[in-house]
Amino acid sequence: MSRRFRLLAAVLALPLALSSCKINTINSFPTTYAKIRFVNVLADAGAVDVSEGGTAIWPNVAYQGGTGSREFQPSDTNFVVTAAGGTTQLVKAGYTLFGNQPYTLVAYGFVAAPGLLMIPDDTVEPSAGNVAMRIVNAAAGIGFIDAYVTKPDESIDNLSPNFSGVGYGTATIAYRFGSGQWRLRITAYATKTVIYDSGTRTYTDPRMIDAIVYNKGSGTLVNVLTADVNGGAAIATADSALAKVKAIHAAPQTGAVNMLVDAAAVVSGLAYASGSPYAAVASGTRTIAFEETAAPGTLLASLGRSVGAATDSTIVLTGFAGSLRAIPLDDNNFPSATGRPRVRFANMSPDAAPLDVLVGSNKQASALASGTASGYVEVDAGTYTLTFNDAATGTTKLTVPDVALTAAQTSTIYAIGPAAQLAPLLILDR
Repeated sequence: MSRRFRLLAAVLALPLALSSCKINTINSFPTTYAKIRFVNVLADAGAVDVSEGGTAIWPNVAYQGGTGSREFQPSDTNFVVTAAGGTTQLVKAGYTLFGNQPYTLVAYGFVAAPGLLMIPDDTVEPSAGNVAMRIVNAAAGIGFIDAYVTKPDESIDNLSPNFSGVGYGTATIAYRFGSGQWRLRITAYATKTVIYDSGTRTYTDPRMIDAIVYNKGSGTLVNVLTADVNGGAAIATADSALAKVKAIHAAPQTGAVNMLVDAAAVVSGLAYASGSPYAAVASGTRTIAFEETAAPGTLLASLGRSVGAATDSTIVLTGFAGSLRAIPLDDNNFPSATGRPRVRFANMSPDAAPLDVLVGSNKQASALASGTASGYVEVDAGTYTLTFNDAATGTTKLTVPDVALTAAQTSTIYAIGPAAQLAPLLILDR
C-alpha cells in the first residue's frame, strides 16, 4: 500500500475511531444547578410557605427560621410567599439564577409592605485563621445603618464603621477578620447610637456569615440572625444584649416614683398620670421594681420579667396605696407600613369595671378588665372623640374629645384613676 493511500485510509477511519470515544461537546456538559436556601424575617407574618412554579418548596418556615438549600435549574425563576397553610400571596419576585451559585432568599419587612431579597453568597472561603461576614439590612423603618466589628471591650467612639451606610433591602460585600472573640454593634447611620449589641461572641475559621439585621418589635432596636454560608450552613438568632423599657405612673394615691431594673434606677421622679421615655436595659430576665422617689429603698411593687432582645416594653404602676402592682405590657413599635395611626387601649384604673372603648362611633376594644390592655388597631388619621363605656351596662364612664391621631403614630390610651373619677392618659409610643 502506497504512503498516500495509507494516509487517506487513516483519515477516512478517524470518524469511526472518534465515534467509539465519549466527547463532551458544548451541548453535553452536565447541568450545574443554583442552590438556594430561605430565611423568614417577615416580622408580623408568623410562619410562611414558599412555592415556585405552583409547587410548594419550603412549607411552614417559622419567623426567625430558615431552611436548607435546594437545587434549581439556572433559569428565570419566580418565588411566591404565602402565610403558612393559606393561599393569600404576601410577596412574589422573580430572579435569574446561575449555575454553581449558592443563594440566600430572604423574606423581610411587614405584611403590609413585604420584600424578597435574593443574595448571591460568596463561594470563596476565607483563608485559614479568618472569618468573613457581611451585613444584610432587612430592618424596616430603621433607615441606613453602620456596623462595627471590634474586640469585646473596645469603644466605638473614635472608630470608623467596618460597614457604613447600609441601605434597607441591601447586602454588603464581606469583611474579613481573624477568628476569636469579637463584638458586633450596629448603629443608626452616621451616629454612635447603638441599636444592636451582640455582646462577646466567638467566631471560628473559616466561617462565612450573612448577618441579617431585622425587626423584632422595637421602634429603634434591631436584632440579628446569622446564616452561615459554609460548614453546616447553620441559621440561628444572635440575640441583642439590648432591650428598652418605660414606665407609666397610674397609681392615684402615690407620689413620684423611680423605676429600677435589677436595683439600678432607669426612671426617676415620675409623677402620677405621666409616662417616661424608653430606657435601654440589658435583655433577658430582669427584676423590675418601683420605689418612692422621696424615700429611696421603699419598695412599692415589683415583678420578674423576661425582657426580649430588641423589644420595647411598658411597665405600669397601678393600684391604691397598700395594694400597688406592676403590670407589664409588650409594645409593638413596628413602623406602620400603611402610614395609618396605630393605637391600643388600656384599663389601668384600680377599681373600674370592664370597659368598652369607642373611637368615634366604632367600638375598637371590648370588656377591658382592670389591669389589661387591648391589641393594637389601625384607624384613619383624624381627630376623634373617645368613649369608655361600662361593658355590662353601656353606661359612659369617660369621654375624651378632640383626640388627634396622626399618620404613622403609635399610641396607647389609658383610663386611669378611681372608677368614680376616671381620667385619660395618652402616651405616644412611637
